[in-house]
Amino acid sequence: FTQGIVVVDKKGLVTDANPAAIKTINTKLVGKPVDTALQLFRQNKPVTKAQHPVLQCLKTRKQYRSHAGVRWSVKQLKKDSMMPVILGATPILQGKKLIGAVGFFYDITEERRIDDLKSEFISLASHQMRTPLSTIQWYIEILAGGESSPLSEEQGEYLTEMDTATKRMIRLVDTLLQATHLEGKRIKAS
Repeated sequence: FTQGIVVVDKKGLVTDANPAAIKTINTKLVGKPVDTALQLFRQNKPVTKAQHPVLQCLKTRKQYRSHAGVRWSVKQLKKDSMMPVILGATPILQGKKLIGAVGFFYDITEERRIDDLKSEFISLASHQMRTPLSTIQWYIEILAGGESSPLSEEQGEYLTEMDTATKRMIRLVDTLLQATHLEGKRIKAS
């Protein structure tokens, strides 16, 4: 994990940053407003000054931790690219007096890539399973209808079991497809 750390004063100006933060963002940070130095995106949309977690931490004097399902990214200025992160901010208090805050972020590029691949795999596998299951279901219905030749009582029982199992598998595949669809909507909305 790359852990970037940025320290700000009570006005939100960067007073210090660790080498990982400077390297990640690719620019001088000290002396800049934190919302300019640490440009954040939430669900691929720019975060406004009022929404910036470090500034919110200064305003509320409460810790901030990113939540699962909310996709944060830090803009890497010289590369003009985005780095997916988990982030947080903690106020620095001296007694009850606010003197600043510490913002931190962790690079989760690989975790995000794996998560996206997992979702794509589940969706693709579910779609690929749906077609043969529908075909099996169709043939079961043809055989059960007795259109080709009459079935014995034992064969009818087998078909009933096959029909039940196939319908159960189709429901499972539909549930997987619905879950990946809902996950995609949740990520976009957060």
